[in-house]
Amino acid sequence: MSILEEIYFGNIVPADKRFTPGSKYDHAARRWIEQSSQYTADMTPDELKKFNELTDLQGEMSELLNIECFEQGFRMGAQMMLAALADKP
Repeated sequence: MSILEEIYFGNIVPADKRFTPGSKYDHAARRWIEQSSQYTADMTPDELKKFNELTDLQGEMSELLNIECFEQGFRMGAQMMLAALADKP
């Protein structure tokens, strides 16, 4: 099966890539969870709501940036393939 068929049939879903346990991302995520738990422990319900809204917005911004970076990387890869296949000596 070609890579295009794999993507079409949902066998390859780049957005589903998970981080590697023990990686830098894993350590940063664990620190974020610890620190946010400590930070929010003494918050009032209103403060907690505002904090959650802020972190949701940060997550939305991250997702939009990830999409943009993925698209840019895909285009760049396609441009490299076109350059490699060009008939220039």
